[in-house]
Amino acid sequence: MRRFLTAALPLVALIAVPVQAAKETEDREETLLREADAHIENGDNAEALVKIDMAIGLFNLPEESKKVYFCANGLTQALSLFEVRVDASIIDSTLCDAYMLKAFVLSNIDRQSEAGAALQKAVAMAPLNVNYINTLAEWHYDNGDWQRALDTFRQAISTSSCTPLDTQKGMRAWSLRGIGLSLSALKQMDAAEAAFRESLELEPDHNVAVTALSSILALKHLRAEHE
Repeated sequence: MRRFLTAALPLVALIAVPVQAAKETEDREETLLREADAHIENGDNAEALVKIDMAIGLFNLPEESKKVYFCANGLTQALSLFEVRVDASIIDSTLCDAYMLKAFVLSNIDRQSEAGAALQKAVAMAPLNVNYINTLAEWHYDNGDWQRALDTFRQAISTSSCTPLDTQKGMRAWSLRGIGLSLSALKQMDAAEAAFRESLELEPDHNVAVTALSSILALKHLRAEHE
């Protein structure tokens, strides 16, 4: 695994953006994350956290830095990130994957605030990754912050064009379901219904959307009977 991207950038980018020097590693970070996965499968969350933190530490990013670091998986994504912040330093996506895995483990052991912080770190460093954004939105929803969940799912929708075409439909449907659930929690049923209907146009048989839409329609019918 390469910690820093080695692909050549256009001359204008090389002039405008301080990219970290390429440095070959011995796949140590990815090995540690695979070991963390194995510990998670065995229910050893504490040891998984140790491995994940070791992987994060190998990137040697300064705790306090004025530099902006973005995770990228390949040259195309790196160039898109430069459009977000031209002075960014681009590093390998493994670091953000580590933060996502850390959030999963922390959620498993009910350290929810720390899980949220890890998710926010991943999203800040990968602002075009709709999977990360949707996951953060779900964390807000699960922790009862429905307005922030709604805002974050909408952020994912606005970023969905940056998703690879083979996953774009599924990611957008996920965002729309989250919007529908958040709006339902906020008692905005008409808007929630519209979001669920739109999500079902993308994934017609998804159980969450089908069930939620049915519940909204049943509630509307019940209210109509009592008017």
